Amino acid sequence: MTSHHTDRRRLPPRPGSRAEAPPISGSLELSVRERLRAAPPNPGAYAFLDSEGGVIYVGKASNLRRRLAQYARGPSAQPDHHVRLLMSALADVRWFVTATELHALLLEDELIKAWWPPYNRRQKRLLRYCQLSFTADPFPRLIVCGIPRQGDPAAPPSGAAFGPFPDARRAELLRDLVNEELGLRSCHRSEPDRTCIRVALGTCSAPCQGEISPAEYRKIVTVAASLFSGDAGELLERLRERMQRQSDALAFEQAARTRDVLVFFEHYLARARFLAQFCGGRTLVWGMAPRDHCWLFERGEPIASWARRSDDEDEATARHLLSAAPPNPADPTRLDARSYDRALVLLSWLAADRARRCFRSL
Repeated sequence: MTSHHTDRRRLPPRPGSRAEAPPISGSLELSVRERLRAAPPNPGAYAFLDSEGGVIYVGKASNLRRRLAQYARGPSAQPDHHVRLLMSALADVRWFVTATELHALLLEDELIKAWWPPYNRRQKRLLRYCQLSFTADPFPRLIVCGIPRQGDPAAPPSGAAFGPFPDARRAELLRDLVNEELGLRSCHRSEPDRTCIRVALGTCSAPCQGEISPAEYRKIVTVAASLFSGDAGELLERLRERMQRQSDALAFEQAARTRDVLVFFEHYLARARFLAQFCGGRTLVWGMAPRDHCWLFERGEPIASWARRSDDEDEATARHLLSAAPPNPADPTRLDARSYDRALVLLSWLAADRARRCFRSL
């Protein structure tokens, strides 16, 4: 049976193996080159099509003409092998003009999720997303688990999940750091009954030896859950004090490691606060450039956009729209990978120009 995605897109074989990859030609058809150069100088998204009309790549640009002109030089002029393969399969191009660069970014995100073009890498990242969750044991441990796909009723083992993370490696890194700093157990038994090396090193609270009660252990779990939600002032202060003590004792290598852990947590917490707000509440996003727009999101979904005016007028508009909108039945604790991905896309846009790109919770 042919897959649903292949039926919808009529795509050529996916690139990746030499047997499936199309041959690399040295030039584009004249009509394709002329169409690439005919794009308007506006922000927008674009789609590359193959000879059968299937979408093989989706991109965005702040200036479509300048971006697509780079492709008009043909496959042989492209330094990246992946791009040369793409250009060899290109038979037509479509573009969609938008009002602002942020409109283009969000449109690109939607089109990639709708069409899953084989030459886009974002959908591969989407499939690798994972999160952390606590088990339902008397002494819970942190585990790495997948994010439910859209329409998938599966929930994390204990209901509460923290993330997202682009891949399991980063989730495991944070899990191991949290386990070490807070003393959470990492053994795989439902009720630990024997000691391990972490107890000897002093990085585990040792429920296997009866050193901590389930109630006291739950307090540590609560601290960890607060950390994942963006509230980790106590842990950060503890790390700063430790780094200072190590530095005073001339243990500079240990102090450098503690500093790296501190920076890692600070970076994660800044992202976690934004994701918690964006995916679970109401957020107003805007740019300060001329002719920029405001965007209103509720639980990660775009509600409306309009040309930016003043702070007070934009907030009044947002609150009016929210009061008139039907209630959102979505459960903010059951977000799928697509919602997470949109949040990370928007976060990268905000981080690219912190001075002129802003957001506010409502």
